[in-house]
Amino acid sequence: MRTIPRRPWPTMLCLTSLWACGAPEADSGGAKATWDRRLEIEAPLDGALLDAGAPTELVAEGRDDDAAIVELEDPLWHIIDDEGATIWQAPGNPLTVSDLPAGTWTLRCAAGVDGYQLEDSVEVNVFAKR
Repeated sequence: MRTIPRRPWPTMLCLTSLWACGAPEADSGGAKATWDRRLEIEAPLDGALLDAGAPTELVAEGRDDDAAIVELEDPLWHIIDDEGATIWQAPGNPLTVSDLPAGTWTLRCAAGVDGYQLEDSVEVNVFAKR
């Protein structure tokens, strides 16, 4: 009686497939994954080079704990100097401003997002007119 040699490739194929796909994950018990509420400045970008007097678009975006975009509550843009004094501010979102003071600043946006008060900031360089 003749026997057919056993080929290992079907077993290797199955093991390779399991390895590539990953092991089954543990059951989360039906718990919903949550996203933190966020406020993010979309424009200007961090490190932006701006010209004083030129129109500058300010845009921020808020997301709730389901990662859905939500309307911002009372958005306020502001710049605070080194002593903690507010030297510039403007309400609204989105908006276009042309009165940013010359200098290197941390531009902040504070707003309510889904019932929570949040803030984000970007560094901007505003160059005086030449």
